[in-house]
Amino acid sequence: MNKTKKESFLLYKDFYHAVKHLNDETLGKLFRSLHEYQIEGIEPEKENPAYVPFMFYSNQFRVDDKKYQAIVERNQRNGAKGGRPKSETQETQTVKTKPKKADTVTGTVTGTDTGTGKETVKEKTKKIVLPFSSEKFSTAWELWKKYKKDQFKFSYRSAVTEQTALKKLAELSKGDQKTALLILEQSVGNGWAGIFELKEKTKQRGQAPGVDADYMNELNQRLNG
Repeated sequence: MNKTKKESFLLYKDFYHAVKHLNDETLGKLFRSLHEYQIEGIEPEKENPAYVPFMFYSNQFRVDDKKYQAIVERNQRNGAKGGRPKSETQETQTVKTKPKKADTVTGTVTGTDTGTGKETVKEKTKKIVLPFSSEKFSTAWELWKKYKKDQFKFSYRSAVTEQTALKKLAELSKGDQKTALLILEQSVGNGWAGIFELKEKTKQRGQAPGVDADYMNELNQRLNG
């Protein structure tokens, strides 16, 4: 938690897109967990249905806390020096700098006609097939995509690239939903941009519903067809 106590915390509107399909009971538990974490530093138990979405919220909280703490420390340093320093505009207004280029994500997208990285109409109409049909996994995947966008300015360029990532996750988890969720949690917790095989110490016993029937065959047809 924060070194300096805050009186408020941020909830971003686009987070709701990833959790709006949760039932009212789970949303209520998530709401309670967010406040208990912010006020008392208590995280929900792993058995709590709000645990998975909470982990993605908590990652954003850590990022926000670092920004807040940096501002507090900067203000403290400025106060010790006798006041606010000159603004960057005042100190550098005579120096002309070139505008920075926007961050981009490079990569090859299968199925494009021009090589520009833009999806064809055919690609846009493809439906993403999730390896697990549970509400918990669909929530975790939506939050994983938001995490990659927020932290690394990365978005899957097409249905094909997103489906390939899901195929890799299904293979790394060996068709076990619980393992797949732990893999996503492992990457978020370590600030990784990609998904990797679960570390031995993180593995837990117990099986969750496996990959949907014919899922791998359908993936191979989509990716190779």
